[in-house]
Amino acid sequence: MITFSPMNPEDEAVPFVLDFSALLAAGETIASVTSATAAPGTIAVGSPLIVDGARSHCAVQFTLGRGQVNVGYTITVEVVTSQNVTLARSCYVPVRSV
Repeated sequence: MITFSPMNPEDEAVPFVLDFSALLAAGETIASVTSATAAPGTIAVGSPLIVDGARSHCAVQFTLGRGQVNVGYTITVEVVTSQNVTLARSCYVPVRSV
């Protein structure tokens, strides 16, 4: 699982990107984003967007904000590819006072 640098609890709309490029076949892209969710649910998760990663249309960008101090969040993003394959990947984002 990818671990990102800690966020400040006062941060709002901080962009994060999960790149699915290494998981996709040649020519395969992300067709849609099914969900981007946080556990626990005490952090704001913005609407996910398909963006370019290592390849075109192979990454998902979302924003996070206003997490609780000393809480770590697992963010899970689920996508459907152009070949109708469902993939889910997670990352970990800690929140610390700076």
